[in-house]
Amino acid sequence: MRSLDLDSEWAIHSVGREAAYRLARDAHTPQAEALFIPCTDFEAIDLIEVLERDLGVPVVTANQATMWHALRLSGVGDSLPRFGRLYTLPDLVEGTPAPVR
Repeated sequence: MRSLDLDSEWAIHSVGREAAYRLARDAHTPQAEALFIPCTDFEAIDLIEVLERDLGVPVVTANQATMWHALRLSGVGDSLPRFGRLYTLPDLVEGTPAPVR
């Protein structure tokens, strides 16, 4: 687990792409099966694809997972690999309507 020790949404939101990438890489360990980036103010959506490639594990962010779940609940099951491996998986939400194609 790694942190920037920031205490405001503005400070978190202002973290640059390079700093966000370094933080994510530093948080990753060889034993990890995935990397989770929990903060919704931390703009990491554009880093998912490159982090997955560089780390070799799925990367899940709070915003990405929230949108994935909302889309699946809405019946949208499109594969969007640019937003990570999560968006290439079949429907994993039990009781969710079949995706609209």
